[in-house]
Amino acid sequence: MRNPAQVVNRWQELVQAMAPVRTALLKSIADDPELQDLPLAVGENPSRQPPSLKAIDKARSNVAKALSISATAADRKHYAGKWRYNIVGAVQTKLETRTSLRKWLKHGAPIGI
Repeated sequence: MRNPAQVVNRWQELVQAMAPVRTALLKSIADDPELQDLPLAVGENPSRQPPSLKAIDKARSNVAKALSISATAADRKHYAGKWRYNIVGAVQTKLETRTSLRKWLKHGAPIGI
C-alpha cells in the first residue's frame, strides 16, 4: 500500500488485528512519561532524550501480552535486524496470512535478497 494512512479505510482486518497492539501501546504511553512526546526526541536538534531501553522493553512486553506471546518470544530478532519477528508473526496469525515475512525476519531473506 503506497499510502499507509489509507489502511484504516481499506484493510479492516489489519486494523482489527492491530487493535490489541494499539491498546497496549496507548496504555504504555499513558503510564510512562518516557514514552510521551516522542517526536521531540528525534530530528537535528531534539529537545529531549529518547526513551530508555527499560521503557521500550516494558512497552514491548505489554504488546506481547496483548498478542498472547511471552515477553521473551517478543524480544527475539535476527542478529542483523531490529524487527521482532514473533510480534510480526502474531499479527500475521491474527490475519490468517502466510508467515513468510516472519521467516524472513527470523532467518534473513533467501539468498541474501
